[in-house]
Amino acid sequence: MAENRIKQNRKLIDKALKTYLGKASSSSGDVLSAMKYALFPGGKRLRPILCLESSMACGANIKSAIAPACAIEFIHNFSLIHDDLPAMDNDSIRRGRPACHVKFGEGIAILAGDALLNLAFMIISDMRNKKIALKLIKTISYSIGLNGMIGGQGLDIKRKGNIGESRINDLKTGMLFACSLSGGAIAASAPSAKIRALEKFGKDFGSAYQIYDDLKDNTYQTQELEKKRTKLKKILNRTKSSLEIFGRKADNLRYIADKLERKSLRS
Repeated sequence: MAENRIKQNRKLIDKALKTYLGKASSSSGDVLSAMKYALFPGGKRLRPILCLESSMACGANIKSAIAPACAIEFIHNFSLIHDDLPAMDNDSIRRGRPACHVKFGEGIAILAGDALLNLAFMIISDMRNKKIALKLIKTISYSIGLNGMIGGQGLDIKRKGNIGESRINDLKTGMLFACSLSGGAIAASAPSAKIRALEKFGKDFGSAYQIYDDLKDNTYQTQELEKKRTKLKKILNRTKSSLEIFGRKADNLRYIADKLERKSLRS
């Protein structure tokens, strides 16, 4: 049942992303083509799915979180386009095909990323409840700015001092997961205690997800591999303890955490 709802939510998100993108511009130029290329067919849509599930855990209708969920997915893809650039991580392949800058050139890729970021804030600002929209804009801006994703990317480029891999990942990966979860709660007009609980879930889930991402490379010795899996399990147990305040309403979030653990055992 949980897996079916996740699949339904993914379809809902894809449909909404196409709708928002269609309204963004009547242009059929290279920038719009690059945006579409980056977004579709897309990945797992994990961050927007978590946003929707967060909102539903707070007792809201799923429609209340569609805008922030799509905004976060636009931002995630903006970050992937820019991360792949030669000046950043210099990756030529993304999701099994040429990265956006390889397909369209660096200039168009940069503009496509910028346009996705702007579109994210535009759709949130169009939400009917302006108080919630403003709170979402503030939360997301903080999470992807110098104290979050962009700050983490900056540290990753320089790798100076005693900044470890864990700190970089907490900022680059964890903060976007955190605002995915807290964003869904904010869209649901949840009380501050529930917003904080889901934000904590998101940060911990982001840490676990980064470990899982590393495990997929499978370059570790057996002892180190088991050490990583044990750490991931410990973090995921902590994430689920953050959900106690929600009771059964957060069962799908628990399912997603459990699924990540199961997948890590196959890595």
